[in-house]
Amino acid sequence: MTVVFITFKVAPSHRFRRERYDIYCDVEISVAQAILGGTVKVPGIEQDTYIQIPPGTDSHTRMRLTGKGIKKLDYAGHGDQYINIKVQVPKRLNEKQKALMLAWAELEPTLNGTVNEVKATVDGLFFSIVLL
Repeated sequence: MTVVFITFKVAPSHRFRRERYDIYCDVEISVAQAILGGTVKVPGIEQDTYIQIPPGTDSHTRMRLTGKGIKKLDYAGHGDQYINIKVQVPKRLNEKQKALMLAWAELEPTLNGTVNEVKATVDGLFFSIVLL
């Protein structure tokens, strides 16, 4: 009887990282989705799916899809899929977006430091826009 061994080399994925039976992927969401919540399309091994983004989701939040990872060979079931949420902050704003963000900054107490083009009082509450 002849025994044949076959070795597979799997190329790295640009979408997923793997740890044993679990897979990991990054998904970008908008600032509005992070603040207000919504849905986002997530790539999967067998098919893409939509997940719910809760209001107030921070960047680097990790979500889990149970049983959506790699099929386990030694026993029944699948690993999990972990989604790392990344909030995509826009690099450029149009005039309307900038005006809305300046208005937001005036209403929001500062956590640490200042916001460009907004002047803060001693107690940290914003009260006026500095015109350049």
